[in-house]
Amino acid sequence: MYPKLYTSVARQASPSPGGGNLTSDKAAGVVLTAVARELFKADVTWGKVVSLFAVAGGLGVDCVRQGHHEYLQGLLEAMGEVLEEELAAWIVGNGGWVSRM
Repeated sequence: MYPKLYTSVARQASPSPGGGNLTSDKAAGVVLTAVARELFKADVTWGKVVSLFAVAGGLGVDCVRQGHHEYLQGLLEAMGEVLEEELAAWIVGNGGWVSRM
């Protein structure tokens, strides 16, 4: 519904004015992890889980547009850590992926 929300995600998530250029795969992962922490600090919902995937996708597009395909690995690793450490128990406790289909 809000496609502009998920464009230039790196710029939107950057703490510095005019920021948005990702400088390494680690930086890309740090941005995703920071967004996840903020997103899930109060509670977890399926909508927020889907939003995290959309943010990760937007960051991936930003990496590619900046000419840094190699940063995608950092995003994948960060997303895996967030899913494993923060969301896995909640997802299982709420019926898992199958219950959403």
